[in-house]
Amino acid sequence: MSEETKRREELEIMIAGYASDMDTNETIDSYLKSREGKEIESSFKMDVDGSGKRKNVVEKEGYYYVVEEDENGNYKVEKLIDEQIGEKIEILTSENFDGNGKMEFNPGEGKKETLVFGDEIKEGEFCFDIQSGEVTIYIDYDMNLTNQGLKRSAINIEPKAILNLYIEEGVTLTVDSGYGEDGDSRDENSVDGAHGGPGGYAGIRVPSIDGEDATLNLYGSGTLIAYGGNAGNGGDGYGHPFGGRWRSEELEQE
Repeated sequence: MSEETKRREELEIMIAGYASDMDTNETIDSYLKSREGKEIESSFKMDVDGSGKRKNVVEKEGYYYVVEEDENGNYKVEKLIDEQIGEKIEILTSENFDGNGKMEFNPGEGKKETLVFGDEIKEGEFCFDIQSGEVTIYIDYDMNLTNQGLKRSAINIEPKAILNLYIEEGVTLTVDSGYGEDGDSRDENSVDGAHGGPGGYAGIRVPSIDGEDATLNLYGSGTLIAYGGNAGNGGDGYGHPFGGRWRSEELEQE
């Protein structure tokens, strides 16, 4: 028996255990979660065919399989091919953010990466930074990314990068970004006026620079709430003592 046949057989036996218990009120989702660390390493839901509909996926020995109910109510197991799962799949928690509260994704141009969040983030100074490639993030628990005191957007997508963001039904993703900086001030010795400070940061930054666009695709029936940062205060101006004479002297010299 090949290793692949053995894996599939073990998964089918596991699923049969759920299907045979007719008295259970447990959903297939929660049942698969209960098998993590036993027959399987992980379970989650993802859009495997681009339809926008998420299906149950389990990981076993580094391989991924779809667990799907057919029209007769029977469950079947099918192995996912590389083109369906992309280059990489990761199950993430709040511990995956770096020391600055940032999570950077940089799979490379033309490459894909899939991320599934496995816990709730009630509030924290966290942000996503999509540098390149096509990144898919599944949000299955409430998440609040707060960045009010920081010079950044809660979600940043660089030009040519793609973010596919799935928010599960009943889940809320709230993103709050950095405020603008105050303008500088000028005193009586300054020739030019006070300069304004940089504006507030976008809640989700999707720029277009030199004809290269960032792309954000939203999926799911959850709720997205995005706040941009407030603008900074203007700097203090100063009435120049020379008044109109300053300009008249310049004209006389011309």
